[in-house]
Amino acid sequence: MKFILSLVLGLSLISTLSAQMERTPPPAGRGLFIDLVAGVRDGKVRLSFYQSTRFWADLTGPAKDPKLVLRIYRAEVPGLVFGMDYEEIINDLTPAKAKVIWDAPLPAINERKYEFIDEAAEIGRTYVYWVSSNLGDAPTGPKVARVRDPQTFWNQAEIERRIDALAQAHPKLVTKKTIGATVRGRAINALFIGNSEKRIALIGSIHAGESGPELILPALEKICTENPDALANVGIVAVPIMNIDERERLAEGYPYYLRKNAAGVDLNRNFTALWGEVSYLYGLISSDPESTTYFGPRPESEPEARAIAALMKEVKPLTVYSYHCVAMLAGTDLVRSVASGGDADYTARCEAVAKVYVESAIGTGAQAGPYSRLVCTGGSLPTLMWKDYGVPAFDMEGTVFAPLGDMATREQLAEFQAMHARGIFGTLRYFSDKK
Repeated sequence: MKFILSLVLGLSLISTLSAQMERTPPPAGRGLFIDLVAGVRDGKVRLSFYQSTRFWADLTGPAKDPKLVLRIYRAEVPGLVFGMDYEEIINDLTPAKAKVIWDAPLPAINERKYEFIDEAAEIGRTYVYWVSSNLGDAPTGPKVARVRDPQTFWNQAEIERRIDALAQAHPKLVTKKTIGATVRGRAINALFIGNSEKRIALIGSIHAGESGPELILPALEKICTENPDALANVGIVAVPIMNIDERERLAEGYPYYLRKNAAGVDLNRNFTALWGEVSYLYGLISSDPESTTYFGPRPESEPEARAIAALMKEVKPLTVYSYHCVAMLAGTDLVRSVASGGDADYTARCEAVAKVYVESAIGTGAQAGPYSRLVCTGGSLPTLMWKDYGVPAFDMEGTVFAPLGDMATREQLAEFQAMHARGIFGTLRYFSDKK
């Protein structure tokens, strides 16, 4: 009886609320749309948004008019420098400064959701969007999308396609293995290539907005195709991309530099070696959860870090190169653990290995020594490799290339791909010749 009474009261309340909403028009000046999303697919910007709950629930109101006119505004965001500029660059942008790119009815999905493809969006540009109607409502927005070239900044589907293609093209030389999963459950794949007893390691995109797959995979393709014999004595283990979740956000148009993983942790501060040492590098505080260098709640709290740490323990590589810098590019500025500075033997071995990579990549004498410098903090991959294994390990930087950012041309990327292929090949020869 109590259940029936509760049900009757509940239905009565719903009916009353529904009637009130039917009689209540959307307040003047209020935005009538919610959940505006701007993303990039195949070089075009896709917008999606919903009618607000109040607007949609007005059963006799203009929301149900098939001739309802929607207005989509777009303004270009000029001069956004990836890794330098963030939300502040759009603070003074308003719909009043924008161009109306759609002013017509737009069919609703399931009576409430709208989708719009901006076919006029161009690669290499950043746009901000708002949406409203012809009812005098306040525009909803802004939402920003950056249109990166999918040929130079690969999405995860393209990365996986290339990983699979390499393994399939060289089945006797290349083995693909899943070594773990990201916070959001995406598979982290590694390539084991050539000699299984001695290997060098290549790790890409430990920071989402930094380099990796676009440099590592073409180098592997080139070596496997043109110089497979180089892999007989010394092999390679490569993880082309580590921070998959957040990097995919960038491929989908998120405009600003991302560093941490999807759980908000800097993976290059999360390894066990000297974890918890507070770093103030870049004017940030690594113990602060709001900092982009946050080291996490505990050592190896993140599944991505655990996967790489387990791989390093299994393989015990001869050297490790972790690709950093910016977007899809890295230079030959090789940085290693600050804590290793007092280890003379280790420093000498690092210098020897770094010199080989640098000179193979850009030419003998093109860059004066020393060939590595002390930057990496506690909790970093280079610190882990020094402390636990005594293995020369480097983060690959190169801030001189930062102005190219995430908008490097296809020709510029090809130049960097060739440069790093030479560096990796030279490293293989060095360890192959080393007794």
